[in-house]
Amino acid sequence: MSRFTEKALSRIAKLSPEQIARILDSRSNELAMRTEILDSVKMGYLLVNKEGTVLYMNNVLYDHADCFRRKNTSSINVERLFRDTGLVKFIKGVLMTGSEEEYNYVLERASYGKADIRVYWLRPDQSDHYIFCFHDVTVFRKIREEYLKNESLAAMTTMAAGIAHEIKNPLASISIYLQILQRKLRENGVLTDEDASKSLQVISDEIERLNAITVDFLFAVKPMNVKPTLADVNSVVLKAVAVAEPEAAQQGIELTTDKATSLPNVEIDVNLIEQSILNLIRNAVQAICPESEVKEIKVGTRLDGDMVRITVSDTGCGMTDETMSKIFEPYYTTKAGGTGLGLTNIFKIMKLHNGNVSVTSEYGKGSEFTLSLPVPRSQRFRIEA
Repeated sequence: MSRFTEKALSRIAKLSPEQIARILDSRSNELAMRTEILDSVKMGYLLVNKEGTVLYMNNVLYDHADCFRRKNTSSINVERLFRDTGLVKFIKGVLMTGSEEEYNYVLERASYGKADIRVYWLRPDQSDHYIFCFHDVTVFRKIREEYLKNESLAAMTTMAAGIAHEIKNPLASISIYLQILQRKLRENGVLTDEDASKSLQVISDEIERLNAITVDFLFAVKPMNVKPTLADVNSVVLKAVAVAEPEAAQQGIELTTDKATSLPNVEIDVNLIEQSILNLIRNAVQAICPESEVKEIKVGTRLDGDMVRITVSDTGCGMTDETMSKIFEPYYTTKAGGTGLGLTNIFKIMKLHNGNVSVTSEYGKGSEFTLSLPVPRSQRFRIEA
């Protein structure tokens, strides 16, 4: 209510019928103008109270939701407004717990065809009213798909060039040792066990290397089937550390954890995040020199604003600025026998989780990799607590 209206109501007993009529006419015109504006925008708006009773909806909502056509939609419950039971369940869930973040569905429209609709909600401060916003994201989805397709093609071009370079070396080795076997067989008529064993072992090793390159390449380029669930990051960290601990101990490396308490849950594919942590730990093991005086790897978790961060730090050889600028590029590696796709895959996994991976390092002293995951809206009350 505007200050003018409040002031007018406080003095209504002193106003003449003409003055009251002018005030009502002014308020009516203002309300009509606001309704016209809301009907002209591209989004559907629904205002309900905490019981789910409709207080207002704009005409655009009819294009964005499968509504029952009614002459009067005010003062009815959302259950009698929408045909989509999933949408009704989402709205009721928000009104009851406020835990649902958004709802997405596909709407079949006779005039426009299929439309992707995203529904999210707002609640004004200190109000029992909820505003549900219906946004047609069809165009944005198509633009995003086109962008991802172009980005994927560019990445595949880079990776194809990289894999062509990578497979040349093992193929060259196989070719050389096959020629050696042929020459010895031609010269001697037979092959000794020593000659055959040595050459066949090299050929076998190179075939394994080709297989590893192929497997990593397929993992990097094929779409990942991400299955996110609300999960406790600390539990995922402990599982990854338990898997990596024997390998670290064998190298004389102390592997420890530094977990934050009362972390909010995050929406992740547990297997993919565990795999990412495990790969970072194994990279850290390989980064620590056998002759190092201090051999430590620490895996930590912490809450930073609305992000949960997982860190893997080591006392290894560290990296130069030039190396750090290239480590997420496909086929860039500083390890003998490495495919250069491990960090590329971690980068891909984090992007699929709307997260990020970053690194800090000091040459000769060690490195720290950080996986950052967003806290879902439903869990942010735990941050405030």
